[in-house]
Amino acid sequence: LSLSLSLSLSLSLSLSLYLRRPPLAAMPRPMSTAESAFILRALGEGLRVDGRRPRESRPLSVACGLREGSVEVRLGETKVMAAVSAELVEPFADRPTEGQLLFFVELSPMASPAYEPGRPSDSAVELVRLLERAFRKAQAVDVEALCIVAGKRVWSIRCDVTLLDDRGNAADAACTAALGALL
Repeated sequence: LSLSLSLSLSLSLSLSLYLRRPPLAAMPRPMSTAESAFILRALGEGLRVDGRRPRESRPLSVACGLREGSVEVRLGETKVMAAVSAELVEPFADRPTEGQLLFFVELSPMASPAYEPGRPSDSAVELVRLLERAFRKAQAVDVEALCIVAGKRVWSIRCDVTLLDDRGNAADAACTAALGALL
């Protein structure tokens, strides 16, 4: 598990550095002069609001869920749950020897006031795409190994990721949770 976590952390770190995106719940708002001065002073002193140093990561904890294939990840104050399920399906016609790896993300209204129930938001769709790209490019799952009978039956792996509390770095927490559930 430690090797997988280090792989996950390096994958997540490289994704964070590559994307340079704000937290999912970030909503633009006007900033007062006092807020701006405080932020600039803190940056100059090498401090963050939560007390961490500039390159210090959030504390990580991974807990196995009650059933196989589920985990809960805490990355700082951010909390994500992921669960994996599988079923046999017919393969896509253009990929008869490859199984399927599907991600679904729910941004719970409990996670942030910015999230609403109902249809997936743009942030949820963006996080699904991020997970799909990350796992595909890292070749984290051998989709050809999911083939049972070419052209007839393959495994379809579904990974459901639920953001329970968004306090920043949700993408890294979601990647770590998805990887932990797939293990």
